[in-house]
Amino acid sequence: MKLSFAHSRVYDLLCASPLILTYGFAMGGTAILLVRHAEKFGMTASLLAVASQVSTFIYFGMQAGLCLVRRLPLAKSDGVLPRATAILAANANFGLLLLPRVALPPIWSVLATALTIVGTLGAIAVLVSLGRGFSILPEARQFTSSGPYRHIRHPLYLTEIVATIGIAMHYAQPWAALIALACVALQFERMRHEEAVMRAAFPDYAGYAAHTARLLPGLY
Repeated sequence: MKLSFAHSRVYDLLCASPLILTYGFAMGGTAILLVRHAEKFGMTASLLAVASQVSTFIYFGMQAGLCLVRRLPLAKSDGVLPRATAILAANANFGLLLLPRVALPPIWSVLATALTIVGTLGAIAVLVSLGRGFSILPEARQFTSSGPYRHIRHPLYLTEIVATIGIAMHYAQPWAALIALACVALQFERMRHEEAVMRAAFPDYAGYAAHTARLLPGLY
């Protein structure tokens, strides 16, 4: 059966091109920050800050790269709202860059940076496990139940939430907290739309969902 253009690799890449460009620019901005930090403080002056920037660079690079090689979707969500929700959930934390950074007390600065690193490294590990099944929008590209997906249904969103909290702590309050809260709320709605698509596309998904937590084992 001949596939339509809307189900072709070219169409999928065209749809992903804005995100690929966004993450490419984010990689460039992160690299600039890393160089400036090294020039100002030296590479060993703040290992946590350097680790945070390096892990962020890798994270954006993996997302851009996976958009290029991911599987074609077997099913997609209907309507604009689920797609808009997913895009906002994945990228609303860029809004933090519009706020001024604040100088945190040392212990809080270490905590915020540590949360960012843990969340980002966790997200990188999840992306490795997810591989070509990666998608920003609510789409069924692959049913993954191994690795971190053995324990929770949305490990990538959990790690992104942790990183977002850490990043938000570095910016002016209460606005940064409100942006972070909006990101978290959008992620929950994103999960709902994604699960609906996965249930429709993969018969085994309902059984998998019945035996795994959505985000926190034993809690939710």
